Amino acid sequence: MNELAKTVKVWRLDQVPGRWTRVSPQARARPGEVLLISAADGGYDPQTGFDPPARGPVPGCPSLDTKADLPDGH
Repeated sequence: MNELAKTVKVWRLDQVPGRWTRVSPQARARPGEVLLISAADGGYDPQTGFDPPARGPVPGCPSLDTKADLPDGH
């Protein structure tokens, strides 16, 4: 995961303050943490699971539309 974090944004659930923080070379991922990566960034294969060399969007994953993506902004 730490290698993948060099090329894409990887977030960890920091349970003490209850918020998401970025994984970085200074704040590396540790075993047992809950991590989040955008499906558009890859790193996952539906057949084999976590796969850092897998690039591109995760097949079969729905897109995440933000408020900014909606026509009326709501």
